[in-house]
Amino acid sequence: MSVTQFCSVVLTVILVCAMLTGSQIPSIQEGQSECPILAEHAREIEKYKPIARKIIDFFLSGDMKGRTYKNLNNFVDNYGPRMLGSSGLRRAVTHVYRGLKRHNFSNVRMEPVNIPVWVRGTESATLLKPRLQRLSMVGLGDSVGTPDGPIRAETIVVRSFKELEALGDKASGKIVVFNQEFISYDESVSYRLNGAIAAAKAGGVAALIRSVTNHSLLTPHTGLMYYQKGVPKIPGACLATEHADLLHRLYQRGEGTPPTSLHHSLASPHHSCGLIVHDELSAGKKLVIQLQMGAHTIQNKTSNNVVADLPGTSLSDKVVLISAHIDSWDIGQGAVDDGGGLMIAWGALVGLKRLGLRPRRTLR
Repeated sequence: MSVTQFCSVVLTVILVCAMLTGSQIPSIQEGQSECPILAEHAREIEKYKPIARKIIDFFLSGDMKGRTYKNLNNFVDNYGPRMLGSSGLRRAVTHVYRGLKRHNFSNVRMEPVNIPVWVRGTESATLLKPRLQRLSMVGLGDSVGTPDGPIRAETIVVRSFKELEALGDKASGKIVVFNQEFISYDESVSYRLNGAIAAAKAGGVAALIRSVTNHSLLTPHTGLMYYQKGVPKIPGACLATEHADLLHRLYQRGEGTPPTSLHHSLASPHHSCGLIVHDELSAGKKLVIQLQMGAHTIQNKTSNNVVADLPGTSLSDKVVLISAHIDSWDIGQGAVDDGGGLMIAWGALVGLKRLGLRPRRTLR
């Protein structure tokens, strides 16, 4: 689904919610797969089909066709990465504020907010044993660094939190690599968020987590990580999936349990090339990794939320919130996370205003 198509769907849902006459909007309860729409609401929603069609046509084939995507292109090209505390974010916030003012929305304002600013610094991870290999890694947001110099430690590789717990104190003093299976983002992201906590509880000195993705070209993914009160803060970073797999294979061989794909020699002794590769090639050889991270946090910088309203009519005191974040990580332009969401939210207000549609509830 294109950005424009997605925007039209989002707008339709927003408008229906904003225009319902009842004081309560039906919502999806935890554990339910579908929204329980009351019969009275269903009848009312039916009346908005022509308006919904009008919105969709306006974005797919009318004056707004392609504008959301074009605006996103211009935005990320001009402002690039938008880390908290960066000049890119400051300029982007100003751009959004001025744009909303230019479209004559109500109550356009910037709300100051004090935030801790995380700085990445220089970073690297290198496999030292059983062979030399620069690892494709990226530090995780809010991670501590290695201020006393690089960490050089023996490394263990596990597939799950449960597997780490089963090792007992064997992780003490070691770097812990999580090479978890990618099931879905929602399930697998727990390793990125909580991996450093689990590793620290096991006595680990750092946590390296397989990037939370099922596609990679040696491209590690960053994102937020958590710490827990009372648990030592250790550095956390993500590895490209290819290198997480490499470390897992080497670790398994070093522990004397080769992966199933290598249970047999890769060539017969009678092969014409005379090549013989045995499972025992890496047997008994431990993994040693050196990790260096200059990550640190600067406290109490000020940024701004940008807020604008499309006032409702009969239920203007009720608010339907359309939200997205302007900031992004530093290793990309933040087009998907969350430039696209920002342009959809902005485009929703612009589109409805240009169509002359005012919902009962205020859109913010």
